[in-house]
Amino acid sequence: MLVCGVYLIAAMAQLCVGWWLDRRSLKSVFVPVVALQVPLLALAGTMDNYLMLATAVAMMFFVFGQIPINDAMIARYTRGMARARLRGALRRLLRASALAVPLVAWVYKSSGDFRLLYYVLGTLAFVTFTAALVFPAEQEKAVAKGAAA
Repeated sequence: MLVCGVYLIAAMAQLCVGWWLDRRSLKSVFVPVVALQVPLLALAGTMDNYLMLATAVAMMFFVFGQIPINDAMIARYTRGMARARLRGALRRLLRASALAVPLVAWVYKSSGDFRLLYYVLGTLAFVTFTAALVFPAEQEKAVAKGAAA
């Protein structure tokens, strides 16, 4: 029930980030969403009980919030058949992500907790954050809408 509650709250991030993407540039949304993942993943490796539950809600909010950003990248930077091929490739990659389950089991079995897993995920989030910083800037949509009105 607790995991269900965490995921229900985190799923709202997709709506919030989608709304934000409609009004701002992709980079101005991408950078803060992924930046907040880094400390939350690191913090999750140190929390227990109800503090972990609160951390999980915040952490998963920003992890789920990245989903519409990834879709927006594909939509804005690819056209026609290239978009279809990229989406197909991503679906195949997601099937390969089923390897995550045995990986999580191996990490838990070898270390006795999930601390290492959260630190690895935090490191990957930091790499993504670094990539977000060099992501090409776009014109702010709110400014463009204001000029058109």
